[in-house]
Amino acid sequence: LQNYTLVGFSAELDWKPLRFVKSIPKNKICGACGLVRRNTALLPCLHVLCDSCYKQSAQDGSRVCPLDGLQCQNEDVDWKDFPADELLKREVRCWNAESGCKAVTPASRIAQHFRFECAHHSVCCPNCSTTVSCSDVCSHLRWNCHTSETSPESKCGSHSSCKDEAALVTSFRDAFEEQARKIEAFLGHIASGIATQADKLNEMSHYMNASQQTLLQKLADERTENLDMLKKSTLDDSFQVLSRGLNRLECMFKDEVVSVMKETRASLSKIAASMEAANAEANEESLEGLDLIKRVLQHAKLGVRSCVFFVKNVTLLQDTATEKGWAVYSSKPVYIRGYCLSPGVELRWDGETTKLHARFRLLKGDMDDDVPWPFEHTIKLSVIHPEQSVKRAIKGKTSRSFKSCQRPAESKSSNYWLLCKSLQLENLISAGYVQDNQLRVRFQLL
Repeated sequence: LQNYTLVGFSAELDWKPLRFVKSIPKNKICGACGLVRRNTALLPCLHVLCDSCYKQSAQDGSRVCPLDGLQCQNEDVDWKDFPADELLKREVRCWNAESGCKAVTPASRIAQHFRFECAHHSVCCPNCSTTVSCSDVCSHLRWNCHTSETSPESKCGSHSSCKDEAALVTSFRDAFEEQARKIEAFLGHIASGIATQADKLNEMSHYMNASQQTLLQKLADERTENLDMLKKSTLDDSFQVLSRGLNRLECMFKDEVVSVMKETRASLSKIAASMEAANAEANEESLEGLDLIKRVLQHAKLGVRSCVFFVKNVTLLQDTATEKGWAVYSSKPVYIRGYCLSPGVELRWDGETTKLHARFRLLKGDMDDDVPWPFEHTIKLSVIHPEQSVKRAIKGKTSRSFKSCQRPAESKSSNYWLLCKSLQLENLISAGYVQDNQLRVRFQLL
């Protein structure tokens, strides 16, 4: 158990030592006076002072710790607040603990317990001066009082001494109570006076606020009126000055316009001649640019060696081939190595399986004059797996004697070329080459 003296938490507990069940943190206890106050200052040297001792630590414009003499500035001090409700929740022992009271109660209730609930108050026996519990006074006088063992002189002397002490205590108590009543009455007068002064101050504050608002409004009105007058006067003067300036500008503008018009006519004539020359030059350069673009595109087409297309509706093509014996899928026209052609595939049913052949048809193109004829190249058809980096391919070479390899005279050749080698469609389907009912095919000219 720890004894602490509180100041500033409760009028009933201030300056009265209390026995706390649990220790109060050291950063809440003043290191100088040992009191527990509401506010404490943590100095840079880690000593703790209450606000009263901190005020006493001022010396030559700075603060000096009374415990170690180290100086510090106000801004270096960390102030801590000890909330009253937090402290008053802590448990304390009764002031009559030494007389046998075992009560433990929050600090906020100890005064009530001590005054109205505690049964362990004690008094001084008037006969033998022994401290006796109030509940045992009569029993003590009958059985335990030691006056019978003392001489009549000592009995009389001790009785007289107790009487004198009791009378002295009574007189002190009466004096203190009288002073307390006077102080209470004086404080009542002071509180009444403070309330009256507060009412007067509030009234004066309202009056000053109202006066301030009225004055500000008058100042605003005067300012607006003065600004209006100043604007009107300024506008009149400005109008006259502006009118004279406009007249001068009108005369100057007429002369300047005549001069500018003459110069503009001459400049327009020069610009028209320059534009005609520039147009002629631009037309010539445009024709040259178009020829260059055509040549570049032709070279680009010559560099293309393959194309990729998708054979769609594989199931329908397979059913058609099974029913009719063959089915054809042709892709859109493309340029490969400068030849305009339409690549594709042809499915043929041999009675047991469906064969996939490569085929193409030559079309009339823009680069027919720049490529060799008859058409003679090795054709390679590759079926690409949609998920794996594998493919199955067939290839074969065209013949110069085939009609399908001659230069088309019309928009397209009347014949098509078909590769004899083939892939079995059923094997492609079982190997996972068909996805979403379509095949991915690469057509190459080697």
